[in-house]
Amino acid sequence: MFQGTKKEQSLEQESSCININTNVELSQIYQYLLANCYGYDNRLKAYQIMREFDIKDHKLFRNRIEDIRQSNEYGFICSEAGTDGGYWIPANYDEVQVTLNHIFKRAMEMLKTYSILRRKVRTKGIK
Repeated sequence: MFQGTKKEQSLEQESSCININTNVELSQIYQYLLANCYGYDNRLKAYQIMREFDIKDHKLFRNRIEDIRQSNEYGFICSEAGTDGGYWIPANYDEVQVTLNHIFKRAMEMLKTYSILRRKVRTKGIK
């Protein structure tokens, strides 16, 4: 058992409850996607899923999707940006490849920006 002040113990318990609630929410989101969003043609926009779980903040929602994707407890969640995009559970490898390509492109853009900023600092300083 955690040995500390009452305040530290209270914070530890609160943190534990938050983790349990988050894990339950992740499971519920994943189960919802499995039941309602199997295959690209059944994808849903973020706002539709957020409404279902009363999530009001887009960043929080994206973090939940990221948590699910990075967890070994759940399968693959696909996504595609844009007006026709959304989130879905893949029905085949081609659908997985859409998401892998999207994530790879974003990662390469971030690496490009990083490289440019790093070069600017080396050549021009911070100003």
